Amino acid sequence: MIMINQEKCIGCGACAKDCPGGHIYISDGKAHMDAPFCIRCGHCFALCPADAIRLQGYTEEEHQACETVVDRNPVDPYDLLHAMKSRRSMRQFTDQEVEPEKLQMLLEAIRCAPTGGNRQEVWVRLVREDLAEFTALVTRTLAEFAEELPENASERLKTVLPYYQKRWKDMEKQYFEDDLDGVFRGAKTVLVLTGTDDVDAAIAASYAELLAYTLGLGCVYVGFARLAAEDEKVRKFLKLSRRERVVCTLALGYPAVQYRRTVPRKKRTRS
Repeated sequence: MIMINQEKCIGCGACAKDCPGGHIYISDGKAHMDAPFCIRCGHCFALCPADAIRLQGYTEEEHQACETVVDRNPVDPYDLLHAMKSRRSMRQFTDQEVEPEKLQMLLEAIRCAPTGGNRQEVWVRLVREDLAEFTALVTRTLAEFAEELPENASERLKTVLPYYQKRWKDMEKQYFEDDLDGVFRGAKTVLVLTGTDDVDAAIAASYAELLAYTLGLGCVYVGFARLAAEDEKVRKFLKLSRRERVVCTLALGYPAVQYRRTVPRKKRTRS
């Protein structure tokens, strides 16, 4: 639901015209809402020239913290495209820790990513202090999968097992005997994105990854951690609710390698 301050409302109709559900109408020179439910997308709030609209469920402080949009295209599109083409999956990291302010920016990018129906059911676990424990758990779990799959194993896990079975066993040996991290590649921070919808969480992860590149950081999507999260011990470590599933895991840190050029990609368009 939304709340419309009738004293402030100037009846311009911008909110009614842009409402995705058509729930707002103008009567007697003022905006009104005619539905008991809306997805609270915030379009009306973002458009209102008189600042007359508030979204139910958010505090006044949260409304006031919203930023003024000063430019429809604040980022040069060619620079953005170049950043997209230049990013690489990073598997070599330095020992430098990621600054808290940069992590906060990544979390903000995840928070602001779009979700279907404005569900906002994407969450993130920031793994730092206990990363060694998490890495050991994931590594050991994958090795256990190589020996025996859980009864409720997904079709994806069953499909990839023949390909990774030996590798997972080798990774366990390398990690516990040689201190070689084959899962997160020595990254200093891991972001675990969970949700009730895979597409929503994947979009949020892509927002974070692209911003990380502009911050001088590198990332790699770690599918192994997603598979390991099918094990109850991993879910317990991450404190997941029953509704949540791990969708994307990003290993994050400062790159220890500099790539010199973009790489070839196949065409995606179909005639």
